Amino acid sequence: MRDRCEALTLRVILDAARGLFAERGYARTPIRLIAQEAGVAPQTVYAHFGSKAGVLTGLVDLLDDEAGIPDLMNAAEGMTDPGELLGMPAKASRQVREPCGDIVTILGSGVAVDPDIAATQNEAGRRHRLGVEMIIDRIRT
Repeated sequence: MRDRCEALTLRVILDAARGLFAERGYARTPIRLIAQEAGVAPQTVYAHFGSKAGVLTGLVDLLDDEAGIPDLMNAAEGMTDPGELLGMPAKASRQVREPCGDIVTILGSGVAVDPDIAATQNEAGRRHRLGVEMIIDRIRT
């Protein structure tokens, strides 16, 4: 029960941050406002995410889930046709951009004002590269 409550709290914070970042921009959205919008204390946001950059990292993790990237990667594991495999990066990009293009945009705007976010953007790029490398390796074998 406690884990479900915590997961719900995290989701409420991320949803609040996502909306505020999209509306006001990353730089003009303080933790205090995210907490207020989520109906939690600012200390709760800090306890779960550590910083505003940590909240943005949480949005990148949310992006993977909302875009169905784990399911897409599982589906790719059973594929053997090189043409289907080559289409996977395009499908993944579309699945990210359609429901989560706002998070991608927020991430890009955050990098401009907070150097810590560059690490988050690099992690997102690393995940993408790993997926592409997996597909290339599958085609080669």
